[in-house]
Amino acid sequence: MAQAQNFLDQGLWDLASAHAGLVLIAHDFGVSIRGDRLRREEEETSREALQAACEAWSQALDGHVRFHVVDEPNLADLRFVFRPDVRLGREAVAGLTSWSRKLHTDGTRVQSAVYRADISVRSRWLDRTSLPFDPVRQEIEHELGHVLGLDDNFQVDRIMGKLDLRQPVSNPAPEEASTLKELRSSAEKIRQIAESHLHQIH
Repeated sequence: MAQAQNFLDQGLWDLASAHAGLVLIAHDFGVSIRGDRLRREEEETSREALQAACEAWSQALDGHVRFHVVDEPNLADLRFVFRPDVRLGREAVAGLTSWSRKLHTDGTRVQSAVYRADISVRSRWLDRTSLPFDPVRQEIEHELGHVLGLDDNFQVDRIMGKLDLRQPVSNPAPEEASTLKELRSSAEKIRQIAESHLHQIH
C-alpha cells in the first residue's frame, strides 16, 4: 500500500495502479495441494479442510477473493503441502507460509504481476495423533490470512490468533474481515485515481 501511494504521489500512474492491484489480488487464486507422508484419513481431512477454509475467506470478503484448484503446482499461486511435522527452525508450529507479491516491470511499464505462496500445514500433533478437521481448517485459514495481508494476534478466538486445539476457530472474525476490506478499499481508491490519469494520457 505504501508503495502504491508513493507512486501515486509521484505521478507514476502505471506503477501505482499495479501496486494497488497487488493488494487487491485482482484474480482468482490457483491452489495446489500435496500430501507428504500422510495417512489416508489425513489426506481426506486436508482436502476437505482446504476447501472449507477457502470458502470461509471468500465468503468473509464478499466473494471478491476466490480460489480454484489446479493440478500442476508450477501453475498455482498458493502451493499447499500437508505433512506430519512442520517446524520453524527447531520450534514445532501448526503451519508456515513463505509468500511474495512481485511486479515485473520495464522501466515504469508493468509487464506482469506474480502472486506466490508456499504453505506448509501440520497433519499430526506432537503425540503423533492425526489432527481432526476443525484445527486443520483453522490453520489453513490462518495461513491464508497472512497471504491476504493480516498479521498474527494474541486472541485465541480469532483466526489469526494462536491455535487452541480444544476450541478451534471456524471462520474469520468480523474484525478480521473488516481490516482486509478497509485495506482493499484504500487500494481500490488508489487504483481508480491512477487509472483515470492513465485514460487521460491515452
